[in-house]
Amino acid sequence: MKTLDGLVWVPKWVSYIGALKGCQDFLGIENSDAWVYGTSGHAFILNIHNELCPSGPTSWKSNRMTELSMNGGCNIESIVSHKFQKGFEDAQKKAWNRVRYAIDRGLPAFGWEMAIPEYYVIYGYDKKRYIFHGPMRQNTISRVAWDELGKTEIGFLEIYIISPANPPNDELVVRDALEYAVAWSDSSNEWTLPDYTGGPMGYDVWIGALENDKADGLGAAYNAAVWAECRYHSVDFLREAKNRLNDSMMLLFDDAIARYKSVSDNLNLVSETYPFMETSDEQRERNVKDPKRKGIAIRALERAKRAEEKGIVSLKRILESL
Repeated sequence: MKTLDGLVWVPKWVSYIGALKGCQDFLGIENSDAWVYGTSGHAFILNIHNELCPSGPTSWKSNRMTELSMNGGCNIESIVSHKFQKGFEDAQKKAWNRVRYAIDRGLPAFGWEMAIPEYYVIYGYDKKRYIFHGPMRQNTISRVAWDELGKTEIGFLEIYIISPANPPNDELVVRDALEYAVAWSDSSNEWTLPDYTGGPMGYDVWIGALENDKADGLGAAYNAAVWAECRYHSVDFLREAKNRLNDSMMLLFDDAIARYKSVSDNLNLVSETYPFMETSDEQRERNVKDPKRKGIAIRALERAKRAEEKGIVSLKRILESL
């Protein structure tokens, strides 16, 4: 058995960020939580399923997000396949060999759906299994056989190996992140999948799912928690970007910060209205059907949408000045 002592998944609703941050911390790459959310673009994403399915926060084409994540000062080697794709078993073998080689060299990795459909850091291996840490596996030594990875109902194999690198200059990092944010604001962007809606129009789908009683309790609570966390860090990312860049853009950043602070506050209210933690499945179902809670959440989502639309205008102005 070989392990990397000190490599842990950092608890986040966005498990991808928790895994990436854990790997960066292990390598001594010093980034704030907000900078990891922002540089990857995740701080500004909104992806809503027609029925507010809990899959919304993880179901889109993530290739550009992976590329942007390297702006945080790391290289990312990706091994991605699907169980119905030709060469899937070869991808499994490649992932197993590359991860073991990386760990032997002291490099961390993370992967998708090693337990539930979330991201986990891979901190070791034994003769036949990955040893991992992450959501619902934080206090246990968890293992999964290398040739079982990806053989799930969802069926995706995703492995990411992280190594240190020099980051681009701050202006390029911020421009890349904000360009991605603006691109995501178009509901027909290239990364969303059928039955999902991205950008401000996602709020309309979210509201519709609540109004029409299409949302299940788990989806209502999970989506609220994830997107509230993202927008909380969007505010801090914009503040950090403002401090790193030219003073002449301070007013532009101040406007964007104010807009996204409003989005963050309203999504936090939605999350408080549909709490996830310490709430049973039965209570979540009662919560999502409750007319009073529904009214509070819908009004907050309407305010969040208006603020985000104005925030996107602010981001475009920043981009024009970069």
